Amino acid sequence: MKKIRFQLASWYSLGILVMMLALLLLFYQASQIVFYRQVEETLRSHLTALAASIGQEAKGAGCNCLSAESTFLEGILQMPGMPTAVLNEDYQIIKESVDWRRPEKPLSAYPLNHYFNDKLTGLSYRFLILPVSSNGASIGFVLMGHPIDAFLNSRATMAKVMIIFFLGLIAPALFLGRFLAEKALAKEKQLISDMAHSLKTPLAVLQSQLEGSSKLNKQSLINNVKRVSRAVSEILETAWLENGQKDKAVTNLTALLEELAEISQHLGEKKAISLVKNFPAAAVFVSGSKQKLAKAILTVLENAIQYGQKNGRVKLTLELKGRQAILQIADNGPGISPKDLPFIFDRFYRGRSGLKTKGSGLGLAIAKNIIENMGGEIALQSKKGSGTTVTVSLPTS
Repeated sequence: MKKIRFQLASWYSLGILVMMLALLLLFYQASQIVFYRQVEETLRSHLTALAASIGQEAKGAGCNCLSAESTFLEGILQMPGMPTAVLNEDYQIIKESVDWRRPEKPLSAYPLNHYFNDKLTGLSYRFLILPVSSNGASIGFVLMGHPIDAFLNSRATMAKVMIIFFLGLIAPALFLGRFLAEKALAKEKQLISDMAHSLKTPLAVLQSQLEGSSKLNKQSLINNVKRVSRAVSEILETAWLENGQKDKAVTNLTALLEELAEISQHLGEKKAISLVKNFPAAAVFVSGSKQKLAKAILTVLENAIQYGQKNGRVKLTLELKGRQAILQIADNGPGISPKDLPFIFDRFYRGRSGLKTKGSGLGLAIAKNIIENMGGEIALQSKKGSGTTVTVSLPTS
């Protein structure tokens, strides 16, 4: 058990750390994308306007060429902090801004109309080269850089902070991983405990019958074996439902209730309990398996009849409220003690009424799991001496 606990805790902790690392890297990458996008929009906006102006000036000069003597070029290359150069078709510099410095690589090596990073006199810039055309013919290029040193320094600082933050998460992740492992193992322990609790009595009876000196009662042995088998099935079904496996079937709830009402009427004959139905004229369809839904509703109906008074009644009502089907099962039995109400859906809880029951104490717990697994809700209202009402809400299909 210790080995399993250690393995589970390790995997949970590793999973948490990997998830946090992925989130930090995503944030780091997203901040870089956002910054570069802003820089690139600024560069493209300025360069597009600059290239158009230079092309228009060349066209107006009548030579369709770039001239180093152009007073126009002299006037537009004065934007501070944004190194700019005008190139001819051979990538030779015709005119440059006052803060322009030639980069280490040849200008022809840089991609046209693509962004790239490079340094000028030790400072980092994001560059873009766009073509300049006049009368539909290319006459050269214009190159501009946007400073990014501040961002790169901030990014380096942010990376250090993120590393420290991630290292600080290791201890909480280990603690949380251990907590989740304990929680997961607690479910397994609970399942084993429930199994032992449910099997203890029938197995003890079987043992006493087999070890006793009296003649074996075959039918009694068979009945106890059936109790053991039923208890195992119910516990396994409860565990399966608690794993949250969803059921995507569709059920005609109205037709199902008609069937269950007929079964319940027969169950109530010995106590002369009458069953009253009130269903809408149109069929109501809900999401969920017919078999599982029948098990859940029949469990509630059986409880209503089992604990109901002689010559009493059970009322079965179905109505639509928006996109919800509301089912109510009400009896006029002795009701449930307020002390028992908070635990009525707990496994193996049989209340303090003192009434002898033959069930395993899992019926309502299974019913609750079935309903909730279908996306619905189940609630119980009861007052001592005034009967009990169970309300089931299910999403319509």
